[in-house]
Amino acid sequence: MENVDVQAYGSAMKLKQLALITTPEPRLLVVQPFDAGTVQTSSERSRESKNRNHTCVDGKIIRLPIPELSEERRKEFGARAWENG
Repeated sequence: MENVDVQAYGSAMKLKQLALITTPEPRLLVVQPFDAGTVQTSSERSRESKNRNHTCVDGKIIRLPIPELSEERRKEFGARAWENG
């Protein structure tokens, strides 16, 4: 999530340069842009990034719930982790 590119201030910037990204709960990411003007752009890019379909904008905060993994997804992630060592 932190390496998602966002158009801001006339150039592409990493989301981690534009916002604070926290995990207040095990299945929730919260993105708090430093500039309220970048909330909409950050939200749109979050939706377009991999596996982030349920983005919720709550004022100046973007909430990204993480769905529970299925058995198939767990095996897929395990295989990727094994390959990447």
